[in-house]
Amino acid sequence: MEELGINAGLQDRVAQTYEGCVYMNFDRPIMEKQKHGDYERIDPTLLPQLYIAYKTTLGKVSGKVLNDIRTRYDNGDPFVIDTLKEIAGLAEQGRNAILNRDYATLHNLMNHNFDLRAKIMRISDSNMEMIGTAQVAGLPPHLRVQADQLLVCIMAMKCSIS
Repeated sequence: MEELGINAGLQDRVAQTYEGCVYMNFDRPIMEKQKHGDYERIDPTLLPQLYIAYKTTLGKVSGKVLNDIRTRYDNGDPFVIDTLKEIAGLAEQGRNAILNRDYATLHNLMNHNFDLRAKIMRISDSNMEMIGTAQVAGLPPHLRVQADQLLVCIMAMKCSIS
């Protein structure tokens, strides 16, 4: 991730280790028992065509934003906790949509994921510019994806936050 200038968290390291599309289940009982999540490779040929945009300058900003969410979570902020629970609930649905090649559902899940994330973090103008570029290029909505959104939704993390 150093090459891209992106801070690498647990999800990033799992994706690097498994070298591809991975369903990640970080459910609390699994993490407590195994000290790691359950990881399932997903055949990347099942994915729809995607437009992926990234800016190397956003990696450091992403870390600051995510650290703020972590602090709010650790402090028991109910809004952040409830929103993260809802985001986590999208992961298994996303996995199933990919396995069933149900790209309309996947599209809706990814949009919902983005909307939820926007409730608990500021989406920078630079990130919004990438989304806008995809729109101007005439890409259908299900192809408009940010790289970090891809990690959260397509590689599908599931967490039990309680």
